[in-house]
Amino acid sequence: MKIAGTLILLAALFMVSQPQVIQVTLNSNGIAIIDMNLRIEEGLNAIRLPVEPIPESVAVSMNNSTLVPIYENGSLYVFSPTSGNAEINYLANISVRDDVFSFEIEANDLVKLTLKPEIVLLAVPDNVVNFTYVDSDLVVEFYGPQKIEYVVKAGGTATTTTAAETTFTTSTFTPSPETEKGLEIQPYLLALSLAIAALVIAFAAFILRKKSGRPTLVEAGLSKIDLEILRLLRESGGSMMQGDLQAVLRLPKTTLWRHVRKLEKLGYIEIIKEGPFNRLTLVRDLE
Repeated sequence: MKIAGTLILLAALFMVSQPQVIQVTLNSNGIAIIDMNLRIEEGLNAIRLPVEPIPESVAVSMNNSTLVPIYENGSLYVFSPTSGNAEINYLANISVRDDVFSFEIEANDLVKLTLKPEIVLLAVPDNVVNFTYVDSDLVVEFYGPQKIEYVVKAGGTATTTTAAETTFTTSTFTPSPETEKGLEIQPYLLALSLAIAALVIAFAAFILRKKSGRPTLVEAGLSKIDLEILRLLRESGGSMMQGDLQAVLRLPKTTLWRHVRKLEKLGYIEIIKEGPFNRLTLVRDLE
């Protein structure tokens, strides 16, 4: 009886919540921003994140209050004083090889992938259920799991499109009037469109990989606190003790450390130990 009671208590304590829809935005610099809205329960919640995060970038809020996240072995642990809907956002831990960006979506949930005009996918995702344009952004809806591979147009702008790129952005995914009205696309039309898209994307990606340099991850995805840290380091000659930075920003030590580690992961600063203290050195400024 005691063992059964303990198991029930642990199951209630570590209730795993999953998002109904995963929002993934690939911005013009190639950064993948993950946004989730899901219900969490009072007490300790264990949440399996759909995409591997940069742990220091994870932010959790509920009812305009910030909750402290702990990421360990693929799971996010959040203690909440009450039950309710929580917002979780973070930067994906992206791999870059030969100018090709990639990351894995491990969940089976519906994914809404938003692509800025500068992003070119190397392959159409499996299990696509819909695609449409929102202003100049392409939104592709599909079910995971899925590996996403893409390149970023040289210069981070849409002014140097090739003929193949233009075909992809204006013809392949131009929604029909039925799509704009929210009606379902006939299966054979969707399959034909995706087949054409796959050929065009592959050709466009080949051209881009030949002509483009490695994209730079810049200020997109940085919070106001991140930008303020970079500004203070810049104005201090590129170096500052972490304790002095904390005194200026008046942030809790754990909050500042989370932002500092995030900036280190993104390659903006270096953390140098000087005895028991940390010196923060600016190694790459905003472009």
